[in-house]
Amino acid sequence: MAKFFTTTIWANKQIVLFLSIMALIQLVSVYFRLDQLTNLTSIFLNLSMAFFMYQRILKLRKVSLYWFLAFAYVFLWAICDAFWFVFISKANTKLLEALYSLPVILMLATTISLYYKCIINTRSKQMILDIAFTGIMTIIFIGYITFNDKFFINEEFLKEGLFLLADILLISISASICASIANLKESPQTMLLLAGLIIYAIHDIFFTISILNGIRLTYSYSEIIFELTFFLTMLAVLFVDENDTKFKFVISKKQILANFIEKIIFLLIIPTIAVVYIQSTSIDIIAISLFAMFSYGTISHRISNEIFKENAEKKDRELKIRLEKSKISKKNSLNEANKALTELSRFDKLTKALNRKYFLDQLFELITTKSLNECVSLYTIDINHFKIINDTYGHVIGDKALIKTIENLKAILPKDAFIGRFGGDDMLIAVRENIKQVDHNEFAQKILRRVSAPLQIDDKRIFLTINIGISFTQTSQIKVSDLISQSSMALQVAKDNISIPYFRYNDELGRINEQRHYIKILIDRADFDKEFSLNFQPIFELKTNKIVSVEAFIRWNSTQKGEITPNEFIPIAEQSPIINHIGRWVLNEAISQIKSINERYKTELSISVNVSPKELENPNFAQNIFKILELHNAKASWLILEIKQSLSQSQANSIKPMLLELKNKGVNIFLDNFGTGFASLDSLNKIRLDKIKIAKKLIDNIQNEKVDRSVAMAVIALAKGMGIKVIAQCVESKEQLQVLENLGCDELQGNIWCKPLNAKKFDEFLSNYLA
Repeated sequence: MAKFFTTTIWANKQIVLFLSIMALIQLVSVYFRLDQLTNLTSIFLNLSMAFFMYQRILKLRKVSLYWFLAFAYVFLWAICDAFWFVFISKANTKLLEALYSLPVILMLATTISLYYKCIINTRSKQMILDIAFTGIMTIIFIGYITFNDKFFINEEFLKEGLFLLADILLISISASICASIANLKESPQTMLLLAGLIIYAIHDIFFTISILNGIRLTYSYSEIIFELTFFLTMLAVLFVDENDTKFKFVISKKQILANFIEKIIFLLIIPTIAVVYIQSTSIDIIAISLFAMFSYGTISHRISNEIFKENAEKKDRELKIRLEKSKISKKNSLNEANKALTELSRFDKLTKALNRKYFLDQLFELITTKSLNECVSLYTIDINHFKIINDTYGHVIGDKALIKTIENLKAILPKDAFIGRFGGDDMLIAVRENIKQVDHNEFAQKILRRVSAPLQIDDKRIFLTINIGISFTQTSQIKVSDLISQSSMALQVAKDNISIPYFRYNDELGRINEQRHYIKILIDRADFDKEFSLNFQPIFELKTNKIVSVEAFIRWNSTQKGEITPNEFIPIAEQSPIINHIGRWVLNEAISQIKSINERYKTELSISVNVSPKELENPNFAQNIFKILELHNAKASWLILEIKQSLSQSQANSIKPMLLELKNKGVNIFLDNFGTGFASLDSLNKIRLDKIKIAKKLIDNIQNEKVDRSVAMAVIALAKGMGIKVIAQCVESKEQLQVLENLGCDELQGNIWCKPLNAKKFDEFLSNYLA
């Protein structure tokens, strides 16, 4: 608190210095009995203090009423002093004296206002008791002092009695407030205000008693007391801030006991002052004091018990309310937690579609509870090239696209249907409907139309295409896993066939899948060195008939099943990491073979190897090739990698760095099966191709089909314009050869000149060719 006083006074040091100088002038004038100067300085000092108080109050947006009243009684006292100074010799003295009752009334109003703030927040009965006993004791002993042995009522008594009554109320209320506020030290402004009021009241009581006893005191010394009161009031206002201290009131037994002792001591001060004043001890004073103490203690004890009881009941009620609120809060929290856990256990966090586990549970219930005239249909949906959207626009846009897509699909779901997300862009829709109303084509078309509508994601316009696999069951005995497997098989057919975006499972597809599963088992168990082999087919330059390169074809002679064509097992192998092992085996054998050929026949032939798109997803693909070349001490220029045309558009950006690394080391890059599907000039430039191979589909009927011939001609012209040589593959007839020569094709590969041969026969072919 001392630090707070020091800080506040220092912040207002100019005001304090000015008022100190004025107070010093007044003290000097009092000492030398310069009454005119005393009165003038008093007026000026009071007006100055009122002005500073007013300025401080104006700066505060929110201030209690009693601070306005405090300013008012200081200002009004200054006005009364001014009237006294001007009209003392001209006006009725009694009228001027009556004017001073106005600031006294305001002082009392200030105290009552502060008391009201306390009484609405504290133990009102105890405060009323304190005020009553303090007032009664003060009245009794003031009367005892004033009218000892000469009690009489006259005009002087009535006039001064009113001031005494105001003083008694000031002391009683102020003392009660001081006793009731537990944290009074935390509110220095309140302490200063009450101290000033009590000092004024005590002085005024003695001043009035003296007048009633015929003793006239000089006003000069009273002015000093008044100025002290007003100075303390002004300091109190300077300490006020917008966050005025919130009072804490005496409520505990320990606090009340200490508080009771303080109030008894205060009450004993009153008869003690009376004894000192009349300079004699009377049995009456002692009796009155003891009676007052006993009465006050008895009543105060009863009130305290009531207060403790009320507080105990209040705390009990509050505790019950808190417990009830806590119970409700915990119940709500538990419900929220259960709801959140339910959502986590049932729904996909991103899209709010059903998650895998809950979808499977719901699908099982859908199947087992269907009626005899109902069937359950399952639509497995896969977004084409969704990885490109994530790579191009970022995962945030990709996630928003997924969310929007599932929202759009939910909008078209029929009754008894739900949608789930199994991860990534894999979505499933389950529908239960009447057998007679089933139309898989219609609903699949509706899904396609809904998804194909462009999505506006932030400032991006996203276009999606999908494939759909459909399965359905009329029996409730089918396993959920079998129904999902069937739709997955149908989805794979739709993905493999560009012309159909959706496919419905049938029994033939089931038999094919069983065969595929059997081949998958055989691949996993295959001994590559014993069962796999390579066939070789030369590629000729059309103008010179010179062999410029060789293509390697893998062949599989299974110990269990016999000959299995690449068209049968390669797509199956691409569904698992084993394709990478097969690819490395082919590269190793092909590089070993071409090195042997080039060293034996002193040639610089290259060998081409077909690369699966799955192999290109391996980040170590290029490094594996370099290791194989280093292992065989073979030149990089002896190796040709043939990549699928589809890669030129969908994966050009992602594989470009790897292909450039291979080309920089000398490896050749061919684009296989060009002329069907989609490929952009930009994609071709990014990959920096060495040669392209015209698709077999265009070569097959090139001699008869004008469209195929026109496409082939356009492909050759495009390649030549870009400085890329063109290879025609699968050439079977002289008619085809003649057309290709006329179109300006650079190289030829096909059975017309040489069929694919195993290593031994190809070696014999080369021996004869190069002889």
